[in-house]
Amino acid sequence: MSVWTVTHGKLDDLDVKDVFEFEQGQLHDIDHNTDILKTIRETEEFTADTEAAVDKSVDEFRSTFVSSAGKLLVEKKPDVDKAAPVDQEKIVAVEK
Repeated sequence: MSVWTVTHGKLDDLDVKDVFEFEQGQLHDIDHNTDILKTIRETEEFTADTEAAVDKSVDEFRSTFVSSAGKLLVEKKPDVDKAAPVDQEKIVAVEK
């Protein structure tokens, strides 16, 4: 998994000092939260479907990884289309 992650550019924006922690977390995540490794062991194949599952899993893990600087690796942007409208109050100055 680590070689796939690196060769597909998934660590290009990661500081070198965070690579080991990312790798350990990613491997733990794939092993405990997916069937990817089990599928590879049982089929002894790395199919397009398996690769798609790895890609999705790595991207999901990337979105939760916090660097040693305390910042998310992937900055989450708010979904403006799903935001609830907000009624704004108007402040009006009144002469006394």
